Amino acid sequence: MTDCCLHLLCPLAVEERAIDLLLARGGAGVFTSAPTRAHGFAHGRLSAAEQVSGRSEASLIHLVLPQSEVDELIEELRRELRGSGVRHWVTAVLKHGELT
Repeated sequence: MTDCCLHLLCPLAVEERAIDLLLARGGAGVFTSAPTRAHGFAHGRLSAAEQVSGRSEASLIHLVLPQSEVDELIEELRRELRGSGVRHWVTAVLKHGELT
């Protein structure tokens, strides 16, 4: 089975909601979140300060899961977070595990 990494770029206003959805999912497993700066958004989504600096504060969430579950999770997130400005992309995971 092929694993993927789902990356979610979340505006700070919805970061907690996105994390709560993943935690409530049960089988989400271990995932990470980290503060980041996002670039390239339309000015309509940016505050005046963000427009001047050319970046917005955001959170980046990384979640490794089986490829067979990716579309279902994206659809669930879309239902719950529609219109929130969350962006996503998926990359292949060649290898992962815990160092024991």
